[in-house]
Amino acid sequence: MGNKLGDSTAKDLGKNQLESTATYRPYRTIFAPLTDFYLQHILSDGPNYTVYPENFKDVKKDEVFIAIAGPISNLVWLLLYYS
Repeated sequence: MGNKLGDSTAKDLGKNQLESTATYRPYRTIFAPLTDFYLQHILSDGPNYTVYPENFKDVKKDEVFIAIAGPISNLVWLLLYYS
């Protein structure tokens, strides 16, 4: 989303891809299954993406789009998973 709005930071850092090795964190590979088993999927830990607002075309509007892009994508994945 940030790349479409003018900020290419995630692309430059190599995080703008569907391959999970770019955002792989070894400690979550062990910690996530344990917490999900005991806490029944109430914890979440997604990768952080660096965004520089000064690269946006319209800073106020684009920051709102970036802020809602994550929750909307989570809802889409939820609907795809349970449908």
